Amino acid sequence: VRAGIVLAPEDRQRAGLASGRPVEENLLLACLEQVSEWGFIAQQRSETVVRSLTKRVQLKAAAGQTAGQLSGGNQQKVVIAKWVARGAKVYLFDEPARGIDIGAKAEVFDLMEELAREGAAVVMVSSEMAELQQMADRILVLRGGRVAAELPGTATQEEILRYAALESA
Repeated sequence: VRAGIVLAPEDRQRAGLASGRPVEENLLLACLEQVSEWGFIAQQRSETVVRSLTKRVQLKAAAGQTAGQLSGGNQQKVVIAKWVARGAKVYLFDEPARGIDIGAKAEVFDLMEELAREGAAVVMVSSEMAELQQMADRILVLRGGRVAAELPGTATQEEILRYAALESA
């Protein structure tokens, strides 16, 4: 995290959020030093950061709502916003669209593209080929824990499957 490398895990509930805590607290977890004075959270500063992050990621949540009560898409947005507040440089997304509806998926993918345009490195792990083809500039196919192929983002499903299969290509 200090190096600017962050993870948006597949299991957001258990590994990406403090699901029993309010959304506002989750948003501030990674940037407490930015909103604190003398070891206490500065109310006005924290509210400004929360408003800014909520707007940036188009988060839909009621005041005081816990992160665990949010939809999957809004949970993913909280995880992303938390790291945006931290000023991350490398984002690792593990199955970023798992468990979210199609509208939230489009918003999450837009956020990922926006981060890349701003100069961040975005690495996405997905078992959904359509997502990879939509999002990737290049695709690394892994087989047996090793890189079996490096393909352009324009690779066809057939090409990807050929390298993912046991045959040599």
